[in-house]
Amino acid sequence: MKRLLLILFFIAITINNAQFEILDEDSTEVKCSHSSIDIGIKSIGISFGNSEYWNGIRLNVTDCDVKKVSGINITLWNPKNTLDLSINGIALGLAPAGRSINGISIGLAAVLGKKHLRGINIGGIATVGGNMEGFNFGGLATVAKENISGINFAGLATIAKGNIIGFSFGGMALISNQNIRGINIGGLATVSKGKIQGLNIGGLAIVSKDKVEGINVGGLAIVAKENICGINIGGLALVSSGNIYGLNQAVLASVSRGSIKGINISGYKLEADSFYGLNITPGWVELNDLHGVSISSFHKIDGIQKGVVIGVVNIAEELYGFQFGLINIAKNNTGVTKVLPLLNCHF
Repeated sequence: MKRLLLILFFIAITINNAQFEILDEDSTEVKCSHSSIDIGIKSIGISFGNSEYWNGIRLNVTDCDVKKVSGINITLWNPKNTLDLSINGIALGLAPAGRSINGISIGLAAVLGKKHLRGINIGGIATVGGNMEGFNFGGLATVAKENISGINFAGLATIAKGNIIGFSFGGMALISNQNIRGINIGGLATVSKGKIQGLNIGGLAIVSKDKVEGINVGGLAIVAKENICGINIGGLALVSSGNIYGLNQAVLASVSRGSIKGINISGYKLEADSFYGLNITPGWVELNDLHGVSISSFHKIDGIQKGVVIGVVNIAEELYGFQFGLINIAKNNTGVTKVLPLLNCHF
């Protein structure tokens, strides 16, 4: 399970990196005519054509080396050489594009803001930007070379090289190279190289190379390189190289290289360096130290048990508490009290 989810993580990051090529600036020199038919004065009014600067309403077939438009900009075809273009207001067309777009941008195919998209940004296929702020929607993908913040939707994937902040949804995946914070839903997976914080849902998995904190639900598993904290529900497994804290539930296993603290319910196995709290695992428990109460068929405590265990077979290297079960082994007891039926104890 853990290997499968780690493979998912690296595949997701590979897809992530590939998406940003569209934002690389093309330095190819493009010669453009700025001829236009204008109704107005001093670049204010209505313009038909490739006017370089305009305030008001501007309509053009294909924007080419345009600098600044404030008002309504309508371009029918794919713009060229938009490295310096700033649009403030409304941008409409097949694929509105510029260095920055502030306001409302709607593209039948796509919207592209190489440095900034701010406001309401809707692309029929994709919405792509540097920093994206506001309402961001891509029919297939919403992709940011830096951060995405606000309400962020995509039919297939919402992807950022920076942070994803706000209410964020990806039909298949929600992927960040940094942190994800807010209400975060990935239809198949929510994946981050940084922290995942808030209400976090992955249809199959939540995977983080850092911490997962909040209310965390992974259809198959939650996997974190650091801590998992909060209300943690992994359909099959919770796996952490750090600690797991809170209310923890997994159908198969809760596994930590550190501590698990809180209330833990696992169908098959609990495995950690130490456990603090209440555990219910019908299968088996394997720990170095236990502090609290545990109910399981089999307990193997390689270090210190402080508290109560209830099971069929209970083994503790050092017992300071009670064992209830068919066979109870306390290796720090002496003589016949090392192995007892029904009840064993040591204080």
